[in-house]
Amino acid sequence: MIGDGPLRADLQSQAGREGLSTIRFEGALPREKVFDAMKRSRFLVVASECYENFPMAIVEAFACGVPAIVPDLGACAEIVADGCTGLRFNAGDAADLAAKIEWAWTHPLQMREMGLAARAAFEAKYTAPRNLRMLLEIYERAISGDLPSLSVPQCVDNNACLRDSLCLIRPPRTTRYVITIFGGFHV
Repeated sequence: MIGDGPLRADLQSQAGREGLSTIRFEGALPREKVFDAMKRSRFLVVASECYENFPMAIVEAFACGVPAIVPDLGACAEIVADGCTGLRFNAGDAADLAAKIEWAWTHPLQMREMGLAARAAFEAKYTAPRNLRMLLEIYERAISGDLPSLSVPQCVDNNACLRDSLCLIRPPRTTRYVITIFGGFHV
């Protein structure tokens, strides 16, 4: 396992108690070593139970030609095409995750095919030149006024909207479009 965090000691203790001597805890490694290890991997497992915004580990695995096993929620489910660039499991369902990992481990040829598809998806969607082209297209459309009108609902009860996570805030009338850029990817 590569990486570090507050649960590392607990995981190491659990691995020891359960006799899982083949698991090595590498801790935090330099980026190059992480990619070297990733390239040698059959698949990446993202076992998060949270709505991840845009897990870079998945895109990095795709860049290395490695398929991903991810929860079926949030951006993870949007990035990974189930059965094509990886597998999805029911979030929070350890038995389903274990079944997907077992299937992936016992079907190396299918996982290799998914890895090739993952690399193709990376080339098509996530390279710096591709994202630059997409960003420039957005700017060109915004400048030319060729973006669709945005229909944003007004909140009647701001507290209820915030509580229900449904509130969208209308920009000032002088603002036509708001474009946000995160790490080279457009949103």
